[in-house]
Amino acid sequence: MKNITIAATEDKLVIWQTNHIKEMLKSVYPQLNIRIKIIRTNNQVNNDFYVDDEMQDNKYSLEIEEQLINDDIQLAIHNTINLSYKINPGLIIAGYIKRNYSGDAFVTFNDSKIDDDSKPKFLVGVNNLRNLALMKKYYPDRKLIALYGDIKSQIFKLKNFKLNGIIIDKTSAERLNVSKTPVEDLDKHKFIPSAGQGSTAIIAPHHRYDVIELLQPILDRETYNTVTAERAFISKLKINNSYPVGIHAEMKENELSMEAFLSDADGKTFIKENITKPFKDNSKSIGEKLADSFLKNDYIKDLI
Repeated sequence: MKNITIAATEDKLVIWQTNHIKEMLKSVYPQLNIRIKIIRTNNQVNNDFYVDDEMQDNKYSLEIEEQLINDDIQLAIHNTINLSYKINPGLIIAGYIKRNYSGDAFVTFNDSKIDDDSKPKFLVGVNNLRNLALMKKYYPDRKLIALYGDIKSQIFKLKNFKLNGIIIDKTSAERLNVSKTPVEDLDKHKFIPSAGQGSTAIIAPHHRYDVIELLQPILDRETYNTVTAERAFISKLKINNSYPVGIHAEMKENELSMEAFLSDADGKTFIKENITKPFKDNSKSIGEKLADSFLKNDYIKDLI
């Protein structure tokens, strides 16, 4: 194979991820001609406070799917937390590059700490229902501000709206270089991340074995196993990342450990469980087992 075309949406983070993957491929295949094609989709706007299964499942646009299946493009790059849980049967998640830090961070310009109780009016910006529910549960005295738009606009609001801090996906903030201020990493056992957070998915046509084989040197098996388990948990519950839900998986020697929560928007009806199972190359089943445990909980009918 001499030429390959990689598609990306206009999302700035996806463009960063696509260029990063291009560089990784060029380091392995210096003679490979790699073209990046930016495709404008009908789903550029992401409003994490709006819960709509159909909208979320259409994030990966039909236009990109059709171009992959028609071989107009050979790969498409996606921020995993926005990737549909219903992949077109003609396509496949070929894999994931190594995941960076998967958690959230508290970003501030006035040296505030999220646990600081000394400030009488403590304003925190949140950009999704997950962290809205977690803040209401663990910090009910904080005043919360809903943030919309991309991360750069959220940093602008932090500076200009006199917020004590905002909670954002740390990896995304670092990749977009939106702030050089110190950040506080949030405890992933308390602020459990979204499924796939911090990871990058590579989509390919199901029949293009040559393209899938080409990717193998840059893919990370541990990320594949953990993200597959996280996505299996969400899929079994028949929800998506727009809900107040978090799931995080880790590989520890020969075991896979997962911790998850599901809540209402106020953090009052709250389910939190974990599971650790011997890993036998079937992370999907472990994610589904944890979801089965949630589905047996008496509170589940009030949440989904």
